Amino acid sequence: MLAKHRMLASALNPFLRSPLLRASLMKRPPCRFEVFTRSEPAKSGSVRIDVVLDIAHNPDALAALARKVKHLYPGIPTRVVVALSADKDLPRCLPPLLLLAHHHHIHTTQALNPRALPSEALREAFLALSAGDVSNMPPGESIGQALSSALQSLVIEVDDRQVGGVVVVCGSAFVMAEARAMLGCRDDRDEMDPDTARDMQEYFADSPNKTT
Repeated sequence: MLAKHRMLASALNPFLRSPLLRASLMKRPPCRFEVFTRSEPAKSGSVRIDVVLDIAHNPDALAALARKVKHLYPGIPTRVVVALSADKDLPRCLPPLLLLAHHHHIHTTQALNPRALPSEALREAFLALSAGDVSNMPPGESIGQALSSALQSLVIEVDDRQVGGVVVVCGSAFVMAEARAMLGCRDDRDEMDPDTARDMQEYFADSPNKTT
């Protein structure tokens, strides 16, 4: 029996040491703190912007996401693009995002899905929590418009300060395909039907450590 175990270990050893296996184990699923690094044109030439896509959409996951962003990007100017379903617990889901960015740096959007919370309703919920002036918060937009607006306003800020920036896109699986397409990522995962997208969201929904 021992000899068989040694033979098996000898046979598996090259595979276990392969760079391909190590790379596969390190790779995250799409939209689980998936980072796209962009060089955006600016007055100074160009600035580095990281766009983070994360499917976090419940209180625990959004809190974990906020902690991770704050840890990896300490003191870095941040924008948030967020969409949520109408059944979410807004009083618990929104505060972690307000720790990442002031309400006037939060861009609300909505998915093309019957479960989606209208972007203006989400915007009003943020304003109610932050007691902010409605004129200071971007209007509700499509995911494409919201991401573009977030990038444009961030470029202006970081160019003046000569630092990088980060845009966090979160809250719903149903907006991720368009966000990934805008960032130049097109593959089979983007061509998903609504049932597949719903299943993906529910699969990632209930683990409190999803972004760690």
